[in-house]
Amino acid sequence: MQSSASSNDVLVGLLRRALDEVLADNRYRERKSGSAIEVAEHILACAAAGERDIERLKASAFNRLGAGA
Repeated sequence: MQSSASSNDVLVGLLRRALDEVLADNRYRERKSGSAIEVAEHILACAAAGERDIERLKASAFNRLGAGA
């Protein structure tokens, strides 16, 4: 059980970092074409589909926002 909790902590940290980096990026701040909640939901959906690479998570979020990667 400990291993699963540890894995979840790592995943949550990865998702949080991806979200924080997208929201801090000038492309997000300049475009503001989606709310922070929409960005978070998109990143979560990508993770639920199996994506674990932070750069691909961020690129997908920017593509979704129309801000380019």
